[in-house]
Amino acid sequence: MLRDHGTDETETLYLDHARLNTLRTDAADFTSLYMLLMLYRQLVHSSPRKDGSRTVVKQDELLALKKEIWEIGPAHLGHCFMRGTKSGDISETSEKAVEAAKWREDIGNVVLQLTMRASEVRSQPYIPTPSSSASTVSGKPPLTPDQNLLKLATSWTESNLRPESSLSVLMKKRVRCAVEDAVVEMILPPSFSRKTGVEAGASPSIEHATSGLEPLMPEIRHLAEKLKKLIHIHTTVYGALYAQPGFLVDQPPPVDPAA
Repeated sequence: MLRDHGTDETETLYLDHARLNTLRTDAADFTSLYMLLMLYRQLVHSSPRKDGSRTVVKQDELLALKKEIWEIGPAHLGHCFMRGTKSGDISETSEKAVEAAKWREDIGNVVLQLTMRASEVRSQPYIPTPSSSASTVSGKPPLTPDQNLLKLATSWTESNLRPESSLSVLMKKRVRCAVEDAVVEMILPPSFSRKTGVEAGASPSIEHATSGLEPLMPEIRHLAEKLKKLIHIHTTVYGALYAQPGFLVDQPPPVDPAA
């Protein structure tokens, strides 16, 4: 879904071109959101606390931050992953250049907000409790973000929120696999498991939690529902064609009789 469209698309997908582009845009937005939440975690844990305790990033905290990112950030968080947004690809006076500049400005606001929130969490004292090693005590948030954190966050976004960065490639793959798994669960019977060694009907929440995808599960399910609908429409139209013997099998190249 996150791959650029091109000549690798079969003729049967031409009519779905617009729908596929919409899915690509959504997937790019969710990947960018995923990476920004990961950045927040890194900012919180970038250095140990004075008392040596580890700051715990809670799910409700990430969900609230996700909402803030949607409100503060650009209309399309994943604009940085779309074709033609790399430096030097477009004229500075073009409409795309203006759009890219606006995206960078809005992402800068998001980075500032993430740094503010991380600085706030890092500045709060922690008190051990029976249920956990530490719990947050409400404190007054800093008026300004930690400047070292802000520099770190800005450098991180410039390095990683690019289509060719190693981290973005990995994050795209994780989002794609999560969406594919969700679609499989929606379409196939519960007794079927795409992954060997996994119990039928087992929840993937543990896997998503370890990969940091858990806060994005509503977005993952939303994208999976749209993809499921597209698959249903597509197979209704072309299912009989795909069922023809040999249609999905690569044909061997013709033999040159003169050879």
